[in-house]
Amino acid sequence: MATRRPKVPKIAPSRPASESPDGADVIRADFGAGKAPEETSESGPGAAGGSSPAAPAAPPAEEAQPVPAKAFSGRMLALAVVMIAITIMLAPTVKVFFDKRAEIDALNADIAAREAEGDALRRQVSRWQDPNYVKQQARDRINMVMPGETGYWVFGSDLPAGESSSQPGAAAAQDPADLPWVDSLWESVRRAATD
Repeated sequence: MATRRPKVPKIAPSRPASESPDGADVIRADFGAGKAPEETSESGPGAAGGSSPAAPAAPPAEEAQPVPAKAFSGRMLALAVVMIAITIMLAPTVKVFFDKRAEIDALNADIAAREAEGDALRRQVSRWQDPNYVKQQARDRINMVMPGETGYWVFGSDLPAGESSSQPGAAAAQDPADLPWVDSLWESVRRAATD
């Protein structure tokens, strides 16, 4: 399997060490097409041409052509398979997590509702500890009166005493003896359905 080599700068001296102005060696990096250091021709006292700089040699044919990178490799396929497997393994766990979270939220709401109901019942119990509240409830619920008081029960129409009913059926409803038995039966069924 061919791999791509990284580009590494090649070192090529531009002038011999004897020609540097301060006597130090100068190394220049060449970032162009790769050439090996042994392929460069150095100019020096033994070289033809004297002080001319080195001419680059032609690079070999196999180094001149870069190796193309694959668009889809086996590593990418393996990574995709692993990611799909992890997703499949974690999906039920995530679903259970969200289901349990929703159940916990529902239970917390139920607890809050029951605590509110308990607070209302505690307030009602504390009201029943008050003797005045107990007396008022006894008067309202079971029509009790205090000693020395007189209780009155009023039977009849819910209308005030001076008003009469404007409906013709209302007069018949108050005195069923005047109606035929079929109408009386029908009137009682109608009253049972509406009351």
